[in-house]
Amino acid sequence: MKTRDTLLLCLLVTFVLAVPAYAAPCESLSALKLADTTITSAQSVAAGAAGGGGRGAAAAPLPAYCRVQATIKPSSDSEIKIEVWMPATGWNGKFQGVGNGGWSGSIGTAALQTAVRAGYATANDIGLGSQ
Repeated sequence: MKTRDTLLLCLLVTFVLAVPAYAAPCESLSALKLADTTITSAQSVAAGAAGGGGRGAAAAPLPAYCRVQATIKPSSDSEIKIEVWMPATGWNGKFQGVGNGGWSGSIGTAALQTAVRAGYATANDIGLGSQ
């Protein structure tokens, strides 16, 4: 269930970027309504800003991107926190899911940074350790 919900959110947010004529600014994604999901933050990050916080942040410059944070609660005993990063320009049309191990308890940003630098829309969750 966790993987399906995460993938659904990522695909929906990626779709917004894939259709530029209908795309809304990054910040407007905070109003997106999805079942069992709360978008907690949607913010544009300027080019050159390194990292998104969290464990594993690298120092190399990044392109401008949209950073979306969300919490998915598909059941009463589940709380899945995720981040989705999407390039503001130069998207290669692909999605790359990244991970950091089931019990890490934090969102590692190094893999997100690598993917967004290569033009991918990308996502990660905080793993089972947070529940």
